[in-house]
Amino acid sequence: MKFPSTPQEWQTVASHFAQRWDFPNCGGAIDGKHVHIVPPPNSGSYYYNCKGFNSIVMLAVVSAKFLYVDVGKNGRMSNGGVIAQMEFYRRLQNGSLDLPPPEENVEGLPFVFVADEAFVLGDHLMRPFPMRTLTPEQRVFNYRLARARRVVENTFGIMASRFRLFLTPIHMAEYKLNHIILAYCVLHNFLRQHSANYAGSVGPEAGIINETTLTALESGHPGLPSLSARDVRLRYLEFFAGRGAINMPDNL
Repeated sequence: MKFPSTPQEWQTVASHFAQRWDFPNCGGAIDGKHVHIVPPPNSGSYYYNCKGFNSIVMLAVVSAKFLYVDVGKNGRMSNGGVIAQMEFYRRLQNGSLDLPPPEENVEGLPFVFVADEAFVLGDHLMRPFPMRTLTPEQRVFNYRLARARRVVENTFGIMASRFRLFLTPIHMAEYKLNHIILAYCVLHNFLRQHSANYAGSVGPEAGIINETTLTALESGHPGLPSLSARDVRLRYLEFFAGRGAINMPDNL
C-alpha cells in the first residue's frame, strides 16, 4: 500500500483521476464504513454504534486501489471524532502531506480530495452541495464529484464481494481484527494489479455493498465551512461549468 509522499507522486494519482473521472487535481476519494463485528467479551457498549450494531470503523483514501487505510476506531465514536483522529485527515489539516502547490495544478486550483457529506468541507477536501434548492451549476458540481467519488464505493464493494469475511459480522479476537482487515486491503491492491479476473468477474454490482456487512457513516452536520473552503468549491464549480465542462447526462 504505497502512500504518495511527494508532489510528483500526488500528480501521478491526479493524472489518473483526471483521465478516468474528469476531476482534475484530485489525490483520491475518501470514505468510511462501519465493519460489523461480534464484540469481544466484556466490552459492553464500547463498539455499539448509533445504527444499532457493533462495529469498528474503516476509513480509506482510494485511487484505483487503496492508498491509505485507517481501521480500528470503535463504532460508538461520533463521525467527527473518528475522522478527526484519522492520521491522514490531521496531516491534510496541518498541511504536511506535501501536496502540489496551486501553480502546478490545472487552472491554478488547489489540490483536493473528494468525499461525501460525512466529511467537513475544507480547502483541500470537497464535499457536495446540500441537495435542497440546487442551482444548475451546483448540480453539475455534485455530479462531477459523485462520479469521482464512486471509485471508493466500488473499491469497498469489490473487496466485500470477493472476500467472504465481510458477508457476516466478523468474529475473532480483538487484537486480530485490524491486522486482518489491513491484510485484505493489501491483498486487494495486489490482485487489482496482477489479476485481470479479480475485479472483472464481480460485475457491475461491485459498487453496491450489502448493508449488513459494510455500512456507510452518517452524514455529518459540521456547521458553516470556512470562507476559503467555500471559495475553493466555488472555483471548481465555475471550472466545471466553463472551460472544464464535459458532456452531461440528459436527466441531471
